[in-house]
Amino acid sequence: MTENILTLIKDGVVNGDPEQVRKYVTEAVESGMEPQDILEGGLTAGLEVMGERWNRLEVFLPEVMKSAKAMKVGFEIVKPQLGSKDSDFRMGTVVIGTVKGDVHDIGKTVVATMLIGAGFEVFDLGVDQAPSMFVDTAIEKDADIIGLSSLLTTSMAIQRDVIDLLDTLELRDRFQVMVGGAPTNQEWADTIGAQGWAADAHAAVAKAKELMETKKAS
Repeated sequence: MTENILTLIKDGVVNGDPEQVRKYVTEAVESGMEPQDILEGGLTAGLEVMGERWNRLEVFLPEVMKSAKAMKVGFEIVKPQLGSKDSDFRMGTVVIGTVKGDVHDIGKTVVATMLIGAGFEVFDLGVDQAPSMFVDTAIEKDADIIGLSSLLTTSMAIQRDVIDLLDTLELRDRFQVMVGGAPTNQEWADTIGAQGWAADAHAAVAKAKELMETKKAS
């Protein structure tokens, strides 16, 4: 039963069918299924399939956006269940977004959703965000981590600009900065002074947990 309903949720996301997603996520929640299982086994699993197809140039942007919208319909249903967990479930707070000059959303959305499923409180700024928006929101929300996504080589420099702004405001030690996106790599992260880089959503969650463990130990 569990595997079947998660497959139906995943297929609904892949097919960009919000009504299918709404129907089966609702059924899953009402049946008492763990919200994290719904999130990871159904919603983000479907979005990851589309992200992989996008990387292989097998689908076009409108198809990917339809899938992202369907996933968000399901996420809004399961989100209150995630929020109902006790405070011990919370790993930390993340402000995440796609940097200025870039409107790619799919990878950032997958990462944000999986971070929530892993116990992080996440504030998703969306796309095309200036350095000041990341920093101001991180201050306002008392964030632990700032996540910067860039899918274009032309926007990568904005990741550096966010770190430079933190330096200017003498806030560099307050936040851990993670970067990601197709043109980025560990060498780039090291060059600009980011504490973390991840090649995919699973690695991003693992790195965020690692950064939080380091912070708590210091």
